[in-house]
Amino acid sequence: MRAVILLFLLLAATVALMLQIREDSGYVLLSYGSYSLETSLIVLLAALGASFALLYIAVRTVIGAIRIPKATRDYNRKRLRSRAANELQQGLLQLAEGNWTQAQKNLSRHAHDSQLAIVHYLSAARAAQRAHDTESRDAWLAKAYQANPQAEIAIGLAKAELQLDEKQLVHALATLRRLREKNPKHPYVLKLLAQTHIQLNEWQELEQLLADLEQHHALGKQSMLELRQKLWIQRLQQITQTALEGRREIAAEHIQALWKKTSRAEREDADRLIHFAKAHHAAGEDQIAAGLIEPVVKKTWHEDAVALYGWLDLSQKQALKTIELWLKKYGDQPALLLTAARVCIRYQLWGRARSWLNHLTTTTPSESAWRELAALEESQGNSAAAANAWRAAASMGGNTVTPLLPKAPSAAQAEEEATERFSQPDVAGPECIGSEQESDDSDNAAIADDQLELPVTPAAAYSNESKNS
Repeated sequence: MRAVILLFLLLAATVALMLQIREDSGYVLLSYGSYSLETSLIVLLAALGASFALLYIAVRTVIGAIRIPKATRDYNRKRLRSRAANELQQGLLQLAEGNWTQAQKNLSRHAHDSQLAIVHYLSAARAAQRAHDTESRDAWLAKAYQANPQAEIAIGLAKAELQLDEKQLVHALATLRRLREKNPKHPYVLKLLAQTHIQLNEWQELEQLLADLEQHHALGKQSMLELRQKLWIQRLQQITQTALEGRREIAAEHIQALWKKTSRAEREDADRLIHFAKAHHAAGEDQIAAGLIEPVVKKTWHEDAVALYGWLDLSQKQALKTIELWLKKYGDQPALLLTAARVCIRYQLWGRARSWLNHLTTTTPSESAWRELAALEESQGNSAAAANAWRAAASMGGNTVTPLLPKAPSAAQAEEEATERFSQPDVAGPECIGSEQESDDSDNAAIADDQLELPVTPAAAYSNESKNS
């Protein structure tokens, strides 16, 4: 609309000027020295206009000629960038399609002409990674750095990720350490560094990294809790290994030091307590281990805790009393029945142990139960029964290695138990009802009459007991 108005005004002014010139064309006299020029005003204005147009054309021609090389370069650059963009698109599509070799060719062919050269080279590096060509991958990463040295952190992170994918853990660790020197607070650098330490089992280094991980929010709250839990477990496993190597006193000192660092809330975590119990057991502190296990199982069922309890060297009264309470609460749990059998083996209550294991292999057979029964029969000289049990264990896909039966009580413990007058029951499982007296003769010869009752089939036995009460 504005252009129409301006055109209209220009037309009106032109008409007015032409009418004025028609009435009076004007007179112009130009004089310089002995020279003079006489003309009308309209002719002078026309001459000035023509001169200005010619001058403008000449100037534009000269400037255009000067700019020809630059314009040519700009045109070629634009054309090359357009071609590079097309190659980038094609290369990314081939990368997505799994054509690794052709993707590298397209991504790198005109990368130097592109404004996104770093994207070309990083994508080519990923294509080389997919082809397991680590040499080409590192070469593309080096070119990416040459194309954009300011993007060192981004390129380094891409390199570390690719090295982790290829399980080059030591190389990834070196890359991430260099990046951390450049930027100590970078959250993703810290996160990848933590993951690398975990895969390398470098738990001490990971523990030193915890403060930075939390301060710079490299991991979420739940991930931090899981990482701390994993660290505690690994530390306890290392201490357990130290104890198993014979350095029990050192292990016990480390356990106490670690326990002091444990918060009240952490001491209520059942899994952590069981790992502490395993460490105490390895260090020869079975009474302390029992003190951790018993409250856990009293509160809730924990299969690992129950299984560990069967290997603790405790007083006969304490062990059998605890097993009885658990049987009343949890019934015929296979892990509990196996633990009960192991406790009986520890105190040489062979008939009771055989009854438990026979019941277990009949109702819920497992490799562990068959192996324990085989070892028991073998220790009692029952070769045929032992061979049958070993074959049954092997048929379940297990490795029939003789289990480490719990050792018998020492002489001092035997004397202490004699004063306690505490023993196993005279109750057999369903498969032993017909020969109950015969199977228990060996137990009853060494045990007084005031026996603690431990049924072999706890669920049925205690259900009857509850009905009678």
